[in-house]
Amino acid sequence: MPTAPWEVALRTAYLEGRANIFLLHGAIADFQWVSGVKGPRFGTLAEAVIDLFGRSRDLLFHIDGAARGQVVGRAGRDVVRGALTWARPGTRDVSSVIDGGAEVLLPTLGRLLLTPAHPCGVVLEHADLLLSATDDPTTRARVATVRRWLDSPAIRDTNNAAVLLVDDPRGLAPALASHPRLCRVEVGPPTPELCVAALRGERGVALSGVDDGVLARLTSGMSLMQVAALSSRLSASSGPYTAELLALDPHAPADLLPPEPTDLHELAPPLPAEPTPPEPIDV
Repeated sequence: MPTAPWEVALRTAYLEGRANIFLLHGAIADFQWVSGVKGPRFGTLAEAVIDLFGRSRDLLFHIDGAARGQVVGRAGRDVVRGALTWARPGTRDVSSVIDGGAEVLLPTLGRLLLTPAHPCGVVLEHADLLLSATDDPTTRARVATVRRWLDSPAIRDTNNAAVLLVDDPRGLAPALASHPRLCRVEVGPPTPELCVAALRGERGVALSGVDDGVLARLTSGMSLMQVAALSSRLSASSGPYTAELLALDPHAPADLLPPEPTDLHELAPPLPAEPTPPEPIDV
């Protein structure tokens, strides 16, 4: 399956040891083609990052813009409890950390990230809502906590990684956005190969008779959200996919296009026949 350019850039920087903490920005609202445990599917960028992290670690955490935490990896309950109890001594209930808000989650996950004891990954969605440039004590404390993740060289000796997702890096606190150890990766438009793979992946054997070139032309310049909409349109089509797709393709050979309906002119009713004159009668 083709790989999104942002994933290649992130994975390369991580494997080369250049970064453990990343800032993904740009088209973060677009769909992604996620490999997934149950097979490829359309998903969010956060789900795609979680899928990527989950290939090499089981303990994964997702935090949304409202500071709601969620355990999203394959780690069992005992593993999660053991990790959080280690990172926050005195913890008796996992939910007290997961539901504890940013002031509890960020320091706890920071301790996990900076040590190799419990390999983990953290995805912070809409990070600009929690870590903005707003000059208030609560936000400044959150920014200082995450900056410690970046300042500490200890994270380089771990298998841990964290990703911040933002639309625009300018919405993030300057102390983080301009930090030299925060690796920026722009999420751009999908490649043509990824668009074709996603469309084929959704529609399966129904597109087996359609050439990749046709699908590439149809999805040219599309976001994956638009590819998903095209897939939905095809799924609702009552006719064969081949004809439906060729009709959408402006470069399709004319002899392959389905015939367009023609206007039928209303025929004038036939004139009544003239009556036959009576034959003369001999008298």
